[in-house]
Amino acid sequence: CDGSGSCQSAAAICPSQTQGGAASSCAGEYVADSGCTGTTSGQCRDAVSPASVTGLASTSHTISSWDNDNTVDVSWTPATDGGSGLDGYSYVWDISLTTTPNTTKDIEEGVTFLTSPSLANGNSHYFHIMPRDNAGNWGGVSHLGPFYIDTAAPTSLISSPAGGTWQT
Repeated sequence: CDGSGSCQSAAAICPSQTQGGAASSCAGEYVADSGCTGTTSGQCRDAVSPASVTGLASTSHTISSWDNDNTVDVSWTPATDGGSGLDGYSYVWDISLTTTPNTTKDIEEGVTFLTSPSLANGNSHYFHIMPRDNAGNWGGVSHLGPFYIDTAAPTSLISSPAGGTWQT
């Protein structure tokens, strides 16, 4: 089932399984799809979420260190999925440690590098990314941060010494 109550072909649900494979032949990440009605009832479907991304790191900034560059570059090792295969990712930049991105795919599975939009000055910017497989299963969220941004030029205050006379 595609989540809307309608059924898809076994090839669409489980491209690596034999089309029309009976529920008794489901293996690995695949389980019998007994909730469908119609011609695909009892077919195999991928029921396991993809693994989270690994190796998530910034190539431009150090975590918890001030930087005057207000865009942050991040990279990761692709998530893996032993069933229907990886479809892409949802991600978000924000100021919360534990945000879960929405369930709308933002980028394709081959993307492993992103640059943030311009971030405001502050010390609580985070990147969150979540993988999705071809069966529509969402994996766990990976978080990176905080990133500290300070693009404001320093101000200096010069005052005369006590007594009004400078000495060199």
